[in-house]
Amino acid sequence: MAIEAGREAATLVMIGAVGLLVGRTWLERLAWSAVVFGVWDIGYYGWLYVFSGWPPSLNTPDLLFLLPVPWVGPIWSPVAVSVALVGVGLTAASALRSGRELALDRWHQVAGLGGGLLVVLSYTLDAGRLIGSGMPGPYPWPVFALGMVVALAAAGDSLRGARPAAPPQVG
Repeated sequence: MAIEAGREAATLVMIGAVGLLVGRTWLERLAWSAVVFGVWDIGYYGWLYVFSGWPPSLNTPDLLFLLPVPWVGPIWSPVAVSVALVGVGLTAASALRSGRELALDRWHQVAGLGGGLLVVLSYTLDAGRLIGSGMPGPYPWPVFALGMVVALAAAGDSLRGARPAAPPQVG
C-alpha cells in the first residue's frame, strides 16, 4: 500500500513538473498539467487493455487512487474526466499562449472547484467500506454527473469570455 501511494504521489509530482516546465503563467501551467494528467490516464487504461485485456468493459469498477482515502468508480468515469481535462486544458493553454486572458471570475473558481469536489466525492463515498475490506456499493453517478456539469459550465463560460490581454502599464 505504501509503495502504491508513493507511486501515485510521484506521478502527480511528474505531471506538475511538466506543467511547470511548459507553462509561462500559473494558469497556463495548470492547463498543461490538466492535459498531461488526462493523456496519462487515458493512455494508462488504453495500454492496460492492450497488454492484459483488462478492463473487460467501461463499466468495470476500478480502485482509482489511494490518496488520501481509496477512490473507486467505473472505468468510464475517470476516462470522461480525462477527456474533459484534455479538452479544457488544450483550449485554455491555446488561448493563453495566443495572448488572451480567460474570464476567471470568482464564480468560475468556486464552481470549478465545487464541481471537481463533487466528482471526487462520487469516488470516495465508499471509502469507509473499502477501508474496512468491503466491496463498493453502486456508483453514485448522479453526484459525478452534477460535478462534471458544474465544472464544465464554469470552464466553458470562462473560455468563452476570453479576451485579449491588456497591454502592460507604462510607468
